[in-house]
Amino acid sequence: MVEEFKGIAASPGIAIGRAHLFTKEKRKIVRKEISSKLVESEIKRFNQSLEKAREYLKDLIDRVRREVGEKEAEIYEAHLMMLDDESSFIKPVEEMIAKERVCAEYAVEKVLEKVISLFRSMESEYMRERAMDIKDVKELVISFLIDRETKREELSMKSVVVAEELLPSDIATLNKRMVLAFVTDKGGPTSHVAIVARTLKIPAVVGTGDFSTRIRGGELLIVDGDKGLVLLNPTEDVISSYRRLREKKEAVLDELMRETKFPAITVDGVRFKVFANVGSLEEVREAIRYGAEGIGLLRTEFMYINRESMPTEEELLEVFLSIGKLMKDRPIIVRTLDIGCDKPLPYVRMPEEANPFLGWRGIRLTLDNPRMMKTQLRALLRAGAYGNFKLMFPMITTVEEIRKAKELLMNAVDELSSGGIQFGEVEVGTMIETPASALIVDLLADEVDFFSIGTNDLTQYIMAADRGNARVSKLYNPLHPAVLRMIHKIIEEAHNAGKEVGMCGEMASDPRAIPLLVGMGLDELSMNPSSIPKAKKVIRSISKKEAENLVTDVLSSKTLSEVLDLIAKFNKSEA
Repeated sequence: MVEEFKGIAASPGIAIGRAHLFTKEKRKIVRKEISSKLVESEIKRFNQSLEKAREYLKDLIDRVRREVGEKEAEIYEAHLMMLDDESSFIKPVEEMIAKERVCAEYAVEKVLEKVISLFRSMESEYMRERAMDIKDVKELVISFLIDRETKREELSMKSVVVAEELLPSDIATLNKRMVLAFVTDKGGPTSHVAIVARTLKIPAVVGTGDFSTRIRGGELLIVDGDKGLVLLNPTEDVISSYRRLREKKEAVLDELMRETKFPAITVDGVRFKVFANVGSLEEVREAIRYGAEGIGLLRTEFMYINRESMPTEEELLEVFLSIGKLMKDRPIIVRTLDIGCDKPLPYVRMPEEANPFLGWRGIRLTLDNPRMMKTQLRALLRAGAYGNFKLMFPMITTVEEIRKAKELLMNAVDELSSGGIQFGEVEVGTMIETPASALIVDLLADEVDFFSIGTNDLTQYIMAADRGNARVSKLYNPLHPAVLRMIHKIIEEAHNAGKEVGMCGEMASDPRAIPLLVGMGLDELSMNPSSIPKAKKVIRSISKKEAENLVTDVLSSKTLSEVLDLIAKFNKSEA
């Protein structure tokens, strides 16, 4: 009998294969007291384990860089930095060994479990997932303390890897060529297994609850990474059905990829720009491959994370120039550093906040750190002499913030000019991702050249629903009438002021939302690179005039279900 298990769709695709249960020996670390004479040698043993762990991670980073990519290798570089963290790790462990006279294994366990608990209690899903990194470092150091190195997991055949959870180092030990899919009891869409699976285009379903305890190794599974489903012991009819579905999806993707180099023009001849959201050089290459006409959102955070110090102007310039070279004359919209205590940097002192999404982040933080902002602005201006770069500020709520940011930009221009350093002019834009900025678009239009709507944050602020909170996630929907009315108002106000409006939130890639955005007259849609071919196809299949009629009907809707019904009818009529 077929059993169906529901989880979180972490990486798209369909896989059919036998289960390989990934299990690890569970260590129980007990408190072992030592004499005062052995304290010094125990601390030395701890430091030796750190050195062994560093060497192991350096080799691991090289292998991951070869087998997966640069972005994924950064995960393990972050682990390497943790091993050198004096204040949160090394000193507390050494002090516990000395004061409580306990063995190093127990001290490592207790110190890092406190840090893990802190991360797991955070509201941000991203930060909760980072607790896995700390757990990984903890287990790695303890393994060297007990002289038991991590071994590479062997897969004798291509298999669906099933586990309670997969730490970053667990994933690294697997031969990815033998992995058909990943299924884990724990984890979310920002977990490392999800990130690696999407990079390698391996289907993955996470957060299945207790699935790994309900099966035996070798049992047949179907993993549907699109719907977040796992089927146990499927019948031949079900297997045949999924094989046909997989073949159909592959054929559709092949067709989309052949057509994605062409522009997105509606059936009545209106062209829309389709850009990509990127956060690494590798993603820029992916954007070009998938047919991006520009970069609608360059997340600059990747230039700052996994470092012990702030990047220099020259380092930033080098990255900008590399991106400009890849994109040639296509536009590149660069968002200034957007960080907060939900995604902190080790070299920026940040307070703990009860609600980081409403706290000291984005433009608020960078305006309070003008040296950091100025370095980024100078590098971008210099890159502007060689590429089509634009500048965009995040988390804006007031006109004063834009003016202060522009003042820093003009200071950077004056410095470069007086120093005889070549630079180019860049257009200035702002994100519209707060209700405050959405309601003063007409005022902000006097200060900027363009707008970009960040629907991820805008939706959660309008609906007062944390998108990472499962209990209120049903309220988080950009197709809700309140959100749609706000987006329509933003576009209308911007166009009245003669300014273009793009969108860089996930809504821009939603096939249900695209007809509405076309009808509202959005100028540019920016999305994950892999979503571009489908988005272009949707735009090519609809009429701008009919989409405008849909918008008129939708703006009169009172409920989300009414909106969805109207979109469904529109899609049937357009088909």
